[in-house]
Amino acid sequence: MAYRLLNEGSITTPAGFRVTGIHCGLKTTSRDRDLGLLITKTGCTATGHFGATSGITGAWTTANLRRNAEDVRAVLLLTGVDGGRGASAVHNCHELANLLAEEAWIKPEQVVLLAAGAAGQFDMDLLRRGVPRGLDELDSKGGRRLALALAQEPHPTAQAAVEVEASDGTSASIGGLASSGDAPRWLITTNAKLSTRLLNRAMLQLLEDYPDLDQAAVLILANPSASLAPTTSNHAAYGEWYAGLAGLIAHLSEQIR
Repeated sequence: MAYRLLNEGSITTPAGFRVTGIHCGLKTTSRDRDLGLLITKTGCTATGHFGATSGITGAWTTANLRRNAEDVRAVLLLTGVDGGRGASAVHNCHELANLLAEEAWIKPEQVVLLAAGAAGQFDMDLLRRGVPRGLDELDSKGGRRLALALAQEPHPTAQAAVEVEASDGTSASIGGLASSGDAPRWLITTNAKLSTRLLNRAMLQLLEDYPDLDQAAVLILANPSASLAPTTSNHAAYGEWYAGLAGLIAHLSEQIR
């Protein structure tokens, strides 16, 4: 086996990711955390699959990744409301991306949005206050806070990480966070150097190997700082990296059942 599961691994095990989760007010029945953020200083290559439960933010992010999948720097994850439908919902997505971009000193096209919850429009006043506050609480150990922000009670969340040691002597880590419920979301991070073409190939293979992911929102981000850097899918290191990814997905799937 070219990979091993890490004790206490998390979404931030791969270097370069800072995350948090705060209470913003979207979960109107509790004081639980409901706004999650992931930020990187350097751009990530990215790929995503946004199933039928992904709502307006899934459609908005799909369009955004078609324009820019080479330099993603921020992910905003909201729980409690799905963002609604129609022109006003699309307008709110644009406003959220612009708000986060301005506060984080990045570009709107570098933002990914993922929301889950009851049908309805975002309360933009809450989010205008919540996004800057979330940015103030980012750190590299915030995985538990982010997991709580993704939770759709009473359904569980889980996070884990694996270390991949390729046969060519290179290595990389992969972190994952999965939330279950009516609109499941999977967030995967890695420090392997992978092109969007290879990430797209990995996503297609995951959907074939794990059909339950088809209805979920799945996002993979690669922040290249590790030595593992395959250039084609025929490279042994890519197959070994994918084996680690598949093993992580299998482990997280068991944890959220």
